[in-house]
Amino acid sequence: MLFGRKGDIRHAIAFDCGTAAVRAALFSYEEKNIFTKPTVNEVIRFPFESISYSDSHFLKRKTLEGIRSVLDRIPYSYRPHEILIGLSSPFYISKTVSISRERSWPQKPITKEEFDGIVTEAKEAYCKEALKHVTSAELVPFTAIALRTYVNGYPVEQAAGTAGRILEFLVRFEATTSDVYHSVSELCTHRFAGSGIQMTSVTLANALALRMLYGSEESFLVIDIGGEVSDVALVTGGVLQHTVSFPLGHALLLREAAVLLGVSPADADFIVSRHKEHALDHAKEKLLGPLIVEFEDMWRKKLLNILASYGEHYELPLRILLVGGGVLPFHKELFAEDAFRNVLLRKNASVECIMPSLLDRHFSKQAFQGVSDFGLASVTLLAARSVL
Repeated sequence: MLFGRKGDIRHAIAFDCGTAAVRAALFSYEEKNIFTKPTVNEVIRFPFESISYSDSHFLKRKTLEGIRSVLDRIPYSYRPHEILIGLSSPFYISKTVSISRERSWPQKPITKEEFDGIVTEAKEAYCKEALKHVTSAELVPFTAIALRTYVNGYPVEQAAGTAGRILEFLVRFEATTSDVYHSVSELCTHRFAGSGIQMTSVTLANALALRMLYGSEESFLVIDIGGEVSDVALVTGGVLQHTVSFPLGHALLLREAAVLLGVSPADADFIVSRHKEHALDHAKEKLLGPLIVEFEDMWRKKLLNILASYGEHYELPLRILLVGGGVLPFHKELFAEDAFRNVLLRKNASVECIMPSLLDRHFSKQAFQGVSDFGLASVTLLAARSVL
């Protein structure tokens, strides 16, 4: 009897551990393959308070508290076959690596063992190099996924079974510290012993979901605006190439607004949301307006620097996708400015705010709400459809 099955149905949990909240989806599916349409029965959220700046130690503590709170709200009768933890950028390091090998026996088909051996060798080299740049004594790699594979210069879906001399592929590696890995894993296995635990980055899950949505050759920028940290991910030709993370999130605006207006961060969040809807009374708008302009200028400078850096090595995509609970109207409006059009070679960008509803056809049922749940929807699809 397979643990976690009820008839032909498997149950699972997907987590999005962001810097504004921990979110989890309880879902079920039948056979795991690229066509699986998971059924999301419940979404549980544990929002963080934006009282003071959250450094990495505080975020780790709040994240573990959030995971524990979510797990405590799940009935003991629930039997998850697996739990996929989506980590935000403060908790992992990553790199997309280009690997090339010339084979000694090109007439022989490539085996899965040969392919996996090359990836494992490259993963070990990546971790050895990465340790030079982190303070942890130990890294735990949790992702090694081939995003694009070529045999003799031609793209192939799977290298195994194909003959050729030159094997090339782009592999995404992700790793976290031993402390984070074991703290999160032990929390989950203590609550649900026997469940398989896997990890991914929310950035990778988003990129794979969007590639599925827009096509495997599409290029785009994904700007994920979180609570304490935001990310700008570059995807070219369907491959997640780079991610830049920086400590500028929605919580900073809420803290400044709370001080300015003499209210709590929770009340400031409500007031800022009313500003987004153009429904704020004149007195509060007059006070809040200059702060929004200041925040907008900070974003303008940061995004221009990142895009200029990306533009030195890549042709910048003209599809800009905004996601995360901190999206404000000016994030979309910025790209119409001349400064951004210059960086984009005088071309007009298509800027979209992406909602979980875009993925509706890939779920048999879903319970996600708003732009802040898109990452969780992506992690859920990844959990149901693939093995990392």
